[in-house]
Amino acid sequence: MSLLDLQAFTTASAVLREAALKLRTSDASVTISGSLDEPGVFASTLLEAALLDGGIPYQRRLRENPSAAKGPSIVIGSAPVSQLPCSLIF
Repeated sequence: MSLLDLQAFTTASAVLREAALKLRTSDASVTISGSLDEPGVFASTLLEAALLDGGIPYQRRLRENPSAAKGPSIVIGSAPVSQLPCSLIF
């Protein structure tokens, strides 16, 4: 069973599966563009491991202000887009 099969990912699983399919079938390497801070470096490391496991070619760019590159890219920013309520953080 995949993590995407869990109920917690029900609303996002279709989008994540589509993105994964596009990354796996792309002719160009994926650019991981991350911020130059701990969250950006750790997130890019996890993504690199996933891409290596999937045999997907990639390149990494760490910048103060990460931005999308030409072709397939994943941008990791340091500002949170959403945050769990403090009562849910362990």
